[in-house]
Amino acid sequence: MSEQFQVWSMDEVPTCWECGAYLVRDVKYCPECGAPTDIEEYAARKIAAQKEEERRQQQAAEKRRRLVVDVCIALAGLAALAYLVGNQML
Repeated sequence: MSEQFQVWSMDEVPTCWECGAYLVRDVKYCPECGAPTDIEEYAARKIAAQKEEERRQQQAAEKRRRLVVDVCIALAGLAALAYLVGNQML
């Protein structure tokens, strides 16, 4: 009888979705980066992180828009003040 050996190729060794580190089978989290090894949990976390980043970017854009509006209002006020002061001096 011949003995059968199972040979693992590098393609069959599981790797982390996030950092690419080689994983021991049946671990729940990558020992290198802490990412979940379950693809569904990984995808859910990745989507949540992307949504959070989009929310932060939207908040930053809104803050910039408010700053531009505030600067325009201040400049309009200064122009009106200059006009009034200029007309009183004539």
